[in-house]
Amino acid sequence: MRKTPLLKAVTTLLEKADKPLSVPEMQVLLVDQNLTPNKTTLYRMLDKLVTDEMVEALLLDPKVTYYEIKTHHHHHFRCQGCDTIKCVDDPVLETYIHALEEKLAAKGLKVEDHHFSLNGKCNQCI
Repeated sequence: MRKTPLLKAVTTLLEKADKPLSVPEMQVLLVDQNLTPNKTTLYRMLDKLVTDEMVEALLLDPKVTYYEIKTHHHHHFRCQGCDTIKCVDDPVLETYIHALEEKLAAKGLKVEDHHFSLNGKCNQCI
């Protein structure tokens, strides 16, 4: 992939973000940098970054895909009230998920990957 100013700006946005970002959110942030790519260009670029395993696509909402730099394995909580997204990096949760994977393996189902997200309301929206 060519190192264009847009690619550099998008990867920098994702690296500095404290939460996964959607394409519309990225478009707003890129305007501040005098970049105005259309959605199709961004989606194609992000698809390539996902294929290259530099970025992870997250389906935390049935209507929106969010993206984040691929770092370490973790899960997410999305507030249905304000769309706040929090990373959930909990070893106890991961232990339970792996125990479930072992139970499934005993039934002849081999889990090769998992994505786990929680949806609910944050303290501000309860």
